[in-house]
Amino acid sequence: SITDNQLEKYLDNKGYVSHDEAVELMFNAQALLLIEIDRAETKAIIPGKIFEYFASRRPIIGIGPKSADIELLLTDTHAGEFFNYQQKAALKKHILSIYELYKKGDNKANFNEQISRYHRSHLTKILAQTIDYTWE
Repeated sequence: SITDNQLEKYLDNKGYVSHDEAVELMFNAQALLLIEIDRAETKAIIPGKIFEYFASRRPIIGIGPKSADIELLLTDTHAGEFFNYQQKAALKKHILSIYELYKKGDNKANFNEQISRYHRSHLTKILAQTIDYTWE
């Protein structure tokens, strides 16, 4: 925990903030953290927050169960790296590499063209097509 490792001085706990403020903080962050509970039933959960993270174009660090759907999204879009709960050393190495990039002023996510597939307008279009198909 933060306390057990005496890291409190490095934590800036904002508490509850409005959605607008959360988005502003997100867009100004050096990296974004997305954590999913380490349980089999959460593998298929895709939190809506990931789409806001995509819009921020900031590097995403995902943590969750092995073979989680969020891992597929991060891999497909090159939006960040995913780690399961057993990959502590790899996670630490990745965080340190992000920090080194930050110090050099080169901390950008390397999103690819696949990111557009997850834009709200594109997903809504697919949903509308699916609904139209089922009504035929």
